[in-house]
Amino acid sequence: MDPFRIAATRRLPDHNAVLQTILSFFKGTPGVTGCFLGGSTAANRMDEDSDLDIGIAMQDAAAMEAVWQRRW
Repeated sequence: MDPFRIAATRRLPDHNAVLQTILSFFKGTPGVTGCFLGGSTAANRMDEDSDLDIGIAMQDAAAMEAVWQRRW
């Protein structure tokens, strides 16, 4: 079972795998204050040609830089 249940990606396994990976990366990361979805994902109208519109809210510029350095 996916730790993050997003209705729009349930029937799109490739999209779901990418979304789960991204959200797992940010979960529990110091300085991350939230995540949000936009576009067809948020509207639950995704199809196999949809992209993922994901926003990550950071506490401040220092937290953003720390996450940026950790990305690889």
